[in-house]
Amino acid sequence: RTGRTLYNLENHVRFLKEAHQGDALAVAMRVLDHDAKRVHLFAEVTRPRDGALLALNEAVLLHVDQRGERVRAAEMPEATAAWLARAKASAARLPAPAMRAGPLGLVRR
Repeated sequence: RTGRTLYNLENHVRFLKEAHQGDALAVAMRVLDHDAKRVHLFAEVTRPRDGALLALNEAVLLHVDQRGERVRAAEMPEATAAWLARAKASAARLPAPAMRAGPLGLVRR
């Protein structure tokens, strides 16, 4: 155990169509953005049988260190940061999502 985890800073969900018991579902997730401590994710939930888009989810997560007396934001490990960079580059080659779950993103100061 590392004593580190991700906290959800903000989360937007849009439910577009119903799924029914027994429906197979597929989730496609993209890394839209990231920095040393945060990641912005986007997910689409579809029903493969008919290609219906059922739901969208967008979230901004913060990497935190829970060791010690205080929980504090912490930079992600190098391997994680490298993986996120590759995932973001891969997602950037895809068409932009037709719909978004909400006005969300990383604010840089």
